[in-house]
Amino acid sequence: MAGWADVICEYLASGYPGIVALATNAFPDTTNISFCAAVLGSLKTSQSVAALARISHALIPTTIGNLAQAVEIAEQFNLVLSLRGSPTVDSELENDVRSVLNMCLTLELSAPQRYPVTFVLRAVGDTQSIEIVKVLLNLKPPYEGLEAKVTRAIRKGLKQRATGA
Repeated sequence: MAGWADVICEYLASGYPGIVALATNAFPDTTNISFCAAVLGSLKTSQSVAALARISHALIPTTIGNLAQAVEIAEQFNLVLSLRGSPTVDSELENDVRSVLNMCLTLELSAPQRYPVTFVLRAVGDTQSIEIVKVLLNLKPPYEGLEAKVTRAIRKGLKQRATGA
C-alpha cells in the first residue's frame, strides 16, 4: 500500500514531474515504476502520456534487465492512447511514444509481452511500425492475426492523422 500512497502523495505535491522523478531517481531499483505507470495510465491526459514517455526514456538504457517494466509502460500507453476518449497528443509526443514502442518490439519479448506493445501502435504507429510488426511478429494462438489487425489500424490512423479527422 505504501507504493500507491507514495505516488499519489508525490502527484499531489509535485504533479507529473514528481511522478517522473519518483519513477526514475531510484534506478536501478524499479519498484516504483509499476505504481507510477499505473497512476499515470489512470489519469488519461496528454501530460500523463508525456510523463510515461519520460519514464520510458529513462528506462531504455536499463531495459534489458527490466522487460517487465517496459511492458507495463506499454500497457499504460495502450490504456491511455488506444481506447475511446484518448487525449490528443501533439506530433512530437506521438513520435516519442512511437519510437519507444518500436524499440520495445526489438527486445526479446514473449508473445504476451508483445501484445500490448503492438496494440498501442494502432494509435501512434507509422510506416516504420508496420514494417517492424511485419518482420518481428510471428505470433501463435491466441495472438495470431494481430499483425494484420494492427497493420490495418495503423494505416487507418495514418490516413486520419493526415486528413485531420
